[in-house]
Amino acid sequence: GAGAGAGAGAGAGAGAVPPALVVEEAPRSKMKINFTRLVDSSIEFAPDLAAVLAEVDDDMGTDWRPAGLCPDGQWRGNAYVATERCPLNPVTPAFVEECKSRDFWVVFAGDSNMRNMFDSVAGRLAMPMGIPYSQTSQFGDRERFDPQAAAASRPRMSLRFAAYMEIGDGDPKHYNRVTNLLADPNQAYKENGMPFAMPANVPRGRTGQPDLVIMNTGLWELMGIEEKWDTYWKPLFAQRMILLLRKVRSSQMARKFVWLTMPAVQPVDAERKKFMRPERVRFLNSLAVRLVTRAGFELFDTYALTKDRPDFSGGYHVGGDSMAAWQGLIISLMCDPVHYLD
Repeated sequence: GAGAGAGAGAGAGAGAVPPALVVEEAPRSKMKINFTRLVDSSIEFAPDLAAVLAEVDDDMGTDWRPAGLCPDGQWRGNAYVATERCPLNPVTPAFVEECKSRDFWVVFAGDSNMRNMFDSVAGRLAMPMGIPYSQTSQFGDRERFDPQAAAASRPRMSLRFAAYMEIGDGDPKHYNRVTNLLADPNQAYKENGMPFAMPANVPRGRTGQPDLVIMNTGLWELMGIEEKWDTYWKPLFAQRMILLLRKVRSSQMARKFVWLTMPAVQPVDAERKKFMRPERVRFLNSLAVRLVTRAGFELFDTYALTKDRPDFSGGYHVGGDSMAAWQGLIISLMCDPVHYLD
């Protein structure tokens, strides 16, 4: 998780539109985002493991088919063009100001790419640091909210940093941030796994739970895996993912849940090249597409957005124009659902 900063756009003012994100001027038939509310926990999520693995193996023999929200965006030079099928709004200065005036709580959960995205989006929205960095660390949770804002318009952004073994769902040998997130989204942790006190004035959202959780994890899951990929790790990852999604469905931790596929990383250092292999990243993303959509949740395809892009920092941190485009799409994603929550 260590490395590059928030990437392009992190320090941009609210009035600046990321140049790497373009929305075509063609007539747009505005679609509502079909966020599925977290479902009744009495409805069991139990897909057939062998069938899912067979479907993913079939996927691996074809070109990547973009999935989820905005599947038909494309790069034209250094600009990412979101076409009329994309249900997200262009991130204009007026849209940013409207977003900042709303009462909502969004939780980002994931690794260093999600941490960089969190800081980039917070910078674009000019959201103050609610928990000082002195109380967190590179691998700690973070909070952004304005303690001086009126109670009726107090947006809050939280980062729950997830690194190793998060899909492992509570491996007793590893601290598991996602399990804590499912248990209590308000609880934030330092790097050493100890909780720190949340300020009394922290916004709690309209219902006391997050309006939206945006989650991605998986790259660090691959580290250290050398043998038995087909016979042991592939079915184990499928079982873990099913269990994780089952817990998300039953926990009712948020009003809405969106999964991001992992970026199409291109590691340059020997250790990450050895373990973050393209075919394994592709496998976990294909698995996520199959299972997340089957579980009834929405998905945003970061893999398609970043595939074959040259602007990775260190080969595994999204940066440059890709970060600017990703930032704009995520801001639209997190601000749009507010319209549909009532």
